[in-house]
Amino acid sequence: MPNADLQTLDPINTTAGVVQSHAHMIYDQLFGRDAEQRPQPQMVGAYSVSADALAWRFTLRDGLAFHDGAPVTATDVVASLRRWGARDPHGRQIMAITTSLTAEPDGKTVAWTLNRPYGLMLDALSKPSGNMPAIMPAAVAATDPFTAIQSTIGSGPFMFVREEWVPGSRVVYRRNPNYLPRAEPASGTAGGKVVHVDRVEWLTYRKPWRSISCQCSPGAACASSAPTRSARRA
Repeated sequence: MPNADLQTLDPINTTAGVVQSHAHMIYDQLFGRDAEQRPQPQMVGAYSVSADALAWRFTLRDGLAFHDGAPVTATDVVASLRRWGARDPHGRQIMAITTSLTAEPDGKTVAWTLNRPYGLMLDALSKPSGNMPAIMPAAVAATDPFTAIQSTIGSGPFMFVREEWVPGSRVVYRRNPNYLPRAEPASGTAGGKVVHVDRVEWLTYRKPWRSISCQCSPGAACASSAPTRSARRA
C-alpha cells in the first residue's frame, strides 16, 4: 500500500515519493546505492574515469532489454541522461560543465566529457529519490522534460499493467520474466534485484484508518506511511 495515489508516471517530471517507488519497480539506473549509501554499478558492467576526472566511460552489462524486447543501448542512456539533466539539480550542474555526452559505435558504451571535475558524478547517477536518472527508450526520453511521459516501458524487474490500473484505487505490476539481475547480493538499490513474486498490487484507501486495518489482513503488505492519529485509531 503506497503512501499516496500514483497520479503521474514520470520519475523525471516530479519528485513525489510514490512516483519514485513506481520508478524503482519498472526502471533501472546505471548505478544503485548499497545499504551504506555507496554508489555501485547496476546497469553498468564496467566504467572508468581519467586521471584528471574529466573523461568518464560507462559500458552497459550484457542482457539488458526493455519490456518490449528491444535491447537497451548507449543511445537510450544518453537520451535519458539528457532529459534527467534538464530537471534534476545534480543533473543540471553536470550538464552545465559537459563538453560532450555521446554513445559510442559499439552501442553499449557512453562517453561523457566534462570541462571540470564533478566529484558527485556517481552519487548523482545512483540517486534513489528526487528526479531519478531512470533509463528509458530514447524515443520516450525525447519527450520534453517539462511534459510528463505516458509510456511505462522500462527495463526493470517489474512491468506496469496499464489495463488494470485504477487511478485512486489500484496499481498493478507483473514480474518481468526477461529481467536479468546482477549476481551480487541485493543491498539497498544495488546488487541483484531477484523477484520472488509474479504480481504486485498497490491498493490506495482514501480513509487512512482503512489502510492501517488492511495491514492486519492476511496477505497484505505494509503501508509505506500513515498518519499517527490513524495508526492509534486502528
